[in-house]
Amino acid sequence: MTLNDFIERNEGCVLYPYQDHLGYWTIGIGTCIDKEKGGITKEEAIWLFRNRLDKMIVDLERTKPVVKKLSETRRIVLFDMVYQLGVSGLMGFRGMWAALEAGHYTLAAIEMLDSLWAQQTPVRAKRNARIMQTGEME
Repeated sequence: MTLNDFIERNEGCVLYPYQDHLGYWTIGIGTCIDKEKGGITKEEAIWLFRNRLDKMIVDLERTKPVVKKLSETRRIVLFDMVYQLGVSGLMGFRGMWAALEAGHYTLAAIEMLDSLWAQQTPVRAKRNARIMQTGEME
């Protein structure tokens, strides 16, 4: 048995935040994320972010091949949206996807703004819609 296996067997592996027997918020294989105990490091946050984003990008490109055909700036908009909404959430933007398939970026931007997402995060949505429409990063 390896060290990692031994510790995982003793700690367990829980894929959601929970309070341990002392009341500290913990996740994964005994990783304390409690604010009182210092949370996680910046490096851990970056690793978690990159790991999740990379997986979402692969899933999105597999689900919607049109993504690979877009300019880098428009891809960045979709990757930002998928990170916020998840692949299944982004699939709900049917009008936007139809417009992207047809190469109508102004219509895609309009469809982005005609959503609950745009109501909930209006600054982010307007910025992303402008970039989608123009193809230029702000």
